[in-house]
Amino acid sequence: MEKSSIYFERGRVTLVFTILLFRLSLDFLYINFVIPFYGSNYMGFNYEFDAYRYSASIFIMLIPTILCRNKLKSYSDFIYLTSLTSVIVPMSSLWGLDPEKNIEALLTVVVSVIISIYITRTASIKSVRFPFFKNGLKVVEYICICAVLYLLALYVLTGAISNLNFNMAKVYQFRQENSALTDIGLLSYLNIWVYKVFNVFLISYCIWKKKFALLAFSLISQLVFFGVSAHKSVFFFPFIVFFCFWYFRKYNSLYFIPIIFIVICVGAYATSLMLDNHFIASVLVRRLFFVPASTTFTYFEFAEKFGHIYWSNSILSFSDAYPYQKSLSLVIGDYILGSAASYKYLGANNGYISTGFIHGGYVGVLFYSLLFGYLLKMFDSLVKFGIPLWLSISLTIIPMRDVIISSDLMTSLLTHGLLLSLLILILCRRRESATLLDK
Repeated sequence: MEKSSIYFERGRVTLVFTILLFRLSLDFLYINFVIPFYGSNYMGFNYEFDAYRYSASIFIMLIPTILCRNKLKSYSDFIYLTSLTSVIVPMSSLWGLDPEKNIEALLTVVVSVIISIYITRTASIKSVRFPFFKNGLKVVEYICICAVLYLLALYVLTGAISNLNFNMAKVYQFRQENSALTDIGLLSYLNIWVYKVFNVFLISYCIWKKKFALLAFSLISQLVFFGVSAHKSVFFFPFIVFFCFWYFRKYNSLYFIPIIFIVICVGAYATSLMLDNHFIASVLVRRLFFVPASTTFTYFEFAEKFGHIYWSNSILSFSDAYPYQKSLSLVIGDYILGSAASYKYLGANNGYISTGFIHGGYVGVLFYSLLFGYLLKMFDSLVKFGIPLWLSISLTIIPMRDVIISSDLMTSLLTHGLLLSLLILILCRRRESATLLDK
């Protein structure tokens, strides 16, 4: 027992060290890549080193970091570490090096994530007790197959299939045209659910149950969905499923998350130096980490300057109280662009914490934090009943990432299929208990 405790503490220290190393990697790239090449860009990155501010940023980052588990014990452990490395670490780096960023936004995000993780770990708050459904797994399989067949038929009947394109460099040439052909009314939501939820589950299910013929069909279908929808991310969804299946069936260590991010940063910067081309580093460092972090600060700044919108653009849209003519992301985009907004276009999306603040201030953040924490608690409870953890992660990692980085919580629940993912996992539950890994 004593050896186990020592191993656990060493593992915790190692995880904190790798997260700190990732933070230092971001700091280095911000100073040596982002500022020299994009400091005067529309995101308004600035740099001024102050030893006190920089030390404070490290300390603030370490507060939620020490709460992380180095071993995967529940679904929420994975999401918590993802939130930390994708949001808090980049924000702390940006605040520590950019004197124009305010500390209130960073502290609010830190407290929000801690509140959510408290909800998932406290025994005083119980998850909803869902019923079991006979043959629920088989029902979900048939629904997913029908959904995939529907979207394939829609692409054929509307003629969108004629614009099938697998060249990622040309996706923007076909996206708008194909969307006009297929995304009609409520069908636009269903179409997203098919390639973001239904077919992702079908791929996971086929791997789990070794249904290789159906797996081949679902993989080919996903390739067609990428070719017609013209969204690059659709192409990579199956790779995420296969990685989750391979990794979480063998390992339960969470070191890989910050280590992968370190490899991305170092590899992107090395590629930039070798090729004398900054595109890859711009996408994988600036766009992936610093742009969402900067946009989070901007959301808080915008709300403090112009006030809150109190869900008037979503669940309370019937009140006609929304004060802007454009969507919120475009309004924020125009605010970021400033005088350039008249001839440039920017949709500045952001995660549930900043959108919670712009809706209802600190009360909105608290509401979203409690709701998000309870949602994670429900996912934790579902894994205990016959559902492999890797399958739950692979099914929800895309909509969960949308919630954390680029979408309002209410929007993600409906539009991005997070609620649908929850319903699918509820239907798939079996009475026998499951281990965290696959059986």
